[in-house]
Amino acid sequence: MAAAGFSLVQLPPGFPDGYVTPYDQATGIWATGVTYALLLSGIFTLVAAVMGKLGRGTVGVVLCVMLGVASWGIESCPRMEWCSSAVQQLTGTMVDDGQGG
Repeated sequence: MAAAGFSLVQLPPGFPDGYVTPYDQATGIWATGVTYALLLSGIFTLVAAVMGKLGRGTVGVVLCVMLGVASWGIESCPRMEWCSSAVQQLTGTMVDDGQGG
């Protein structure tokens, strides 16, 4: 939940001059979706822990796995053929990893 919360309060794209790069335009919706998914899963896990359904160790493992999978997916999607083709079919644009000249 903390990682999702920190990513929600980041500086807006285009800071300080207001120019939003094509990379920010292409990845903004995806990053926001993953952020809210992490936030919701963290809230559900916290509620389950408070209600006594999960132990503290289980909650820690679940949170680390969720954060790790999301971080790995965001970082490695542009290099994986199936992921980049899925994004291209869903959005109609090619995946850009933000690197280049």
